[in-house]
Amino acid sequence: MTVTYTQQMFSATDINNMPLSYGKLYLYKSGTNIPVDTYGSSGNSFVINPWPYILNVLGQADNLYLSSDVTNPLTINLTDQNDVQQPHYPISGCQNIITQIYSNSEVSTIFPTVTLQYDTQTPTNGTNFHIQAITTGDNLRYQWVKNDAPITQWDSLLEFVPITTADSGNYGVYVYNSLGEVYSGAITITVV
Repeated sequence: MTVTYTQQMFSATDINNMPLSYGKLYLYKSGTNIPVDTYGSSGNSFVINPWPYILNVLGQADNLYLSSDVTNPLTINLTDQNDVQQPHYPISGCQNIITQIYSNSEVSTIFPTVTLQYDTQTPTNGTNFHIQAITTGDNLRYQWVKNDAPITQWDSLLEFVPITTADSGNYGVYVYNSLGEVYSGAITITVV
């Protein structure tokens, strides 16, 4: 029997509906403590992922495959990066079984797009300043980053009231839904 691998699209949010950044994903055969291996694509081959699987900054599995010999149902055990337990989810099916796990079970139909809109890249210290994510798509989630590190801003508008010199840096936003994610690219903001 030939084993095939199917990519799994998976996103997780915490109890506050924020991305489960760097969360840990444990997969088990349902009703047991028997682990299920996941695989990562490496060129034209597949290798077993470390266990548990570590989600990315957006709480997503970005290189997660299940082999065709996986039986269902499965149970997902989620913890945050500090091993604090998150809810368990029963999963059924075998191909693309992990779609997304948001607390409100949103399923998207339009892949996201994003561009950034702003007045200037050199705002004046002490003034109000904002960067707007102009998007298309449905059921969108946002993760803003400064210098590639996540910041606590979760919608399409990043506001500084007021902006200070400490806010200088490279800003971008990841926009995602159950179909995938897109990155805006970074813009450099220099406060003068």
